[in-house]
Amino acid sequence: MLNENDVLTVDEAKRLLKISRKTLYNLIQTGELPAVKVGRGWRIMVGTIEKYLKGEIQQNRK
Repeated sequence: MLNENDVLTVDEAKRLLKISRKTLYNLIQTGELPAVKVGRGWRIMVGTIEKYLKGEIQQNRK
């Protein structure tokens, strides 16, 4: 069971969302899905994904 404070890698997040890696990167790059770059990879909080799916995240397109 995932906690809203758990942090996911891109591979974990794409499996959870059932989308392709390319689609997930597009969401991150456009600012639709907030993520943090850690080293060479991106990290997404489970709580952020839940808010995104509920439409609670402002669309901050870059």
